[in-house]
Amino acid sequence: MITVPTTLVLGAGASKPYGFPSGHELRQFLCNQTALNGMYPFGFDQRDLEVFSTTFLKSGMSSIDAFLARRGEHKIGSLTNATYADIGKAAIAYCLIQRERADLLHMASDDHWYQYLWSFMSDSLDSFGENKLRIITFNYDRSLEYYLLTALQYSFGISVQEAALHLQKIPILHVYGQLGVLPDLPINGETRQYHPDVSDSVYIKVAARGIRVIDESRDDDEVFEKAYSYLTEAERICFLGFGFDPTNVRRLRINQLMQDFRMREEDNEPRIFATTFGLEAAERQKIMNRLNPTKSFANPTPANIEPHAKLLATQYLRATGVFIT
Repeated sequence: MITVPTTLVLGAGASKPYGFPSGHELRQFLCNQTALNGMYPFGFDQRDLEVFSTTFLKSGMSSIDAFLARRGEHKIGSLTNATYADIGKAAIAYCLIQRERADLLHMASDDHWYQYLWSFMSDSLDSFGENKLRIITFNYDRSLEYYLLTALQYSFGISVQEAALHLQKIPILHVYGQLGVLPDLPINGETRQYHPDVSDSVYIKVAARGIRVIDESRDDDEVFEKAYSYLTEAERICFLGFGFDPTNVRRLRINQLMQDFRMREEDNEPRIFATTFGLEAAERQKIMNRLNPTKSFANPTPANIEPHAKLLATQYLRATGVFIT
């Protein structure tokens, strides 16, 4: 069981082992007009899709979240009165729904970190809800919830409804929304099965409505207030597959968080971890400096980042012992 208060912060890289695209790959899809052709039968104007794709491409912005935060309310300029947020959310849903393959969540993989996490949480059914784990995710997909829901059901031989009641005891915060609520989870929101079907426009519309766009000028959204509380109350914080996009870093108030931690007694400072797979040395050093809560800057906690820079999520969690008490 996870007995040390731990908060995971998940970016696109955390879902990649389960068939979902990285942030870069999602951008490539959304900037590819041919890839969006399948959306024409669902009432989307071809010209709107072309304008959206071309504008995002030429914006030079690497993050669709940041692009929609800046341009989301702007009208595309066609007779349909569509905004960039309307098209963008539907296009994201269209791309990601196709990746909702349940079989990929349970197949053997060198980077099956969901299974590794589950191994620490599954001591018994009664104690599952006592795991001191909170999750902040910047991802729209529901793959982690679906995996844990299924694992609870089949590991303990209980109904999906009972499994859902236990799962809701583990806070999972989707800061930018999700592709619809899983039908068995007793939380508010429109529901959608975990399934890669994009033949029905209703599926896409439900998923699109579940995605949140927060204006670029707003950092005071209540969801980020909750996220900040998840961070401040943790004794261990682990960023997995998180790209440290400036907008998301600002909204998480990481600079303020580090200042708050420096005010604590040294033996009460949290341990902070971050995967940096695929980043260059200078980029890793910048992250190391940013995530340094210690009062002495002579040794900015390199053990949690630099020696493990080339490790995937599962290897990283094992090497650093994030869940080990």
